[in-house]
Order: sequence, then structure tokens, then C-alpha cells
Amino acid sequence: MAEELGRYLSEFDDCFGRSEPREHLHEYVCGQASELHRKSLEPIAMLNGTPPRTLQRFRIKDGQKSPIV
Repeated sequence: MAEELGRYLSEFDDCFGRSEPREHLHEYVCGQASELHRKSLEPIAMLNGTPPRTLQRFRIKDGQKSPIV
């Protein structure tokens, strides 16, 4: 499933000017699809070895929390 999800998410690559947000999108969506008991940003970040604040900043747009997908 991870490979198929990666191919799907690659369709959104041109929505991001840098590679980091693309990687964060992949981490976030894969975390939501994972077996994690808690699907909040902190457990997803820890699963991927990403600082939680990094994913929090990725999710915040103009001071508002906005859904990614």
C-alpha cells in the first residue's frame, strides 16, 4: 500500500515549490493510514523521526489550521 500511496501523492508534487513540504505531506498521509492508535501530529511525527513542530508548521496556513486533504 505504501508504494501505491507514494505514487498517488507524487501527483501533488507540483503543488509544492520545495521538497520538504512534499516529504511532510507523505509523512502526514502515511501516518493517517498507519496502524498508530493516535492519529494526531505528534505520534505521526515521532513515527517518522520528524520534530512535531515541523509537521505542525506544515499544517498551519496563514495562522489557521487547515486540512491537508
